[in-house]
Amino acid sequence: MRITGGQGELAPGACTYYAIVLRPGFEPSPATPIRKMRMSQDGMTRYVVSRMLAPHGVDVKSIETVRIPEPVMAMSLERGSLDAVAVSEPALTRTAKVGRVWIKAQDIVPGFQWAVVTFGDRLLNKEPETGRRFMRAYNRGVAQYSEGKTARNVAIIAKGTGESEALTREACWPAFRAGSGIDWESIAQFQRWANAEGLMEVTLTRDQVWDSTFVTASAARPTPPTQ
Repeated sequence: MRITGGQGELAPGACTYYAIVLRPGFEPSPATPIRKMRMSQDGMTRYVVSRMLAPHGVDVKSIETVRIPEPVMAMSLERGSLDAVAVSEPALTRTAKVGRVWIKAQDIVPGFQWAVVTFGDRLLNKEPETGRRFMRAYNRGVAQYSEGKTARNVAIIAKGTGESEALTREACWPAFRAGSGIDWESIAQFQRWANAEGLMEVTLTRDQVWDSTFVTASAARPTPPTQ
């Protein structure tokens, strides 16, 4: 398994795709700390939350972590059963109407690689031409996505996610890097954190993880304009 392309990233200065939202009327302080929060108990988003809380002197391990479905997050904030939620779009737009956006991820970890494309043995070694065709098609999709919230793009994403076109248009769309490269340093930082937390046994190098040949091949063959 190797990373062969980048997906969304938390671009500096862009709209807010991931944030911590506080319940109404709540202001964290040493006297009134965050006690209960909806967030992941491991993995990439927990790393991002730990980075977001650190400047405020809050240790993520001091907070009771709960997992609740996205549809009830806004209600939980409104009722005060949660102090905060760490949430991405489109649920971020819903919860921000009830609570207050406190910390924006792109301000703390600018450029963080939010997601990646990975290939297994079949596309890497057995059928690499299929992998190259996929990456060219993927980049055509990225090019269309990068046109922004056009009527066509909104309709496609709303249908794919099951959300309304109104919410799809209102929500933040994460940035995609031109050419589908990756921000390796953010991946390396996550690995170091995960290793220190006991979530990973080894730290992998860029050469062990990243195969750039597919994005290079895609760049060498220009992507035709979308219709």
